[in-house]
Amino acid sequence: MEGEPEEALAELERRARAYTPEHPRSPERRRLFHDGDGFLLVVDGAYQSYATCFSAAELLDDTDRPPSP
Repeated sequence: MEGEPEEALAELERRARAYTPEHPRSPERRRLFHDGDGFLLVVDGAYQSYATCFSAAELLDDTDRPPSP
């Protein structure tokens, strides 16, 4: 996304909160942690916990970027 870092972090949080992982199929508990420029979502199932990391990063270079007008 383009915009200010604060906007990117807010969008990342929105996506982390809305994310529904494939496992566990019957979640019992969800915990969302914020750490610096990212989030950690931990979903507990009946037998196991599953973690998903969401990170914000700034693109510094892209060799396949279209030329600027």
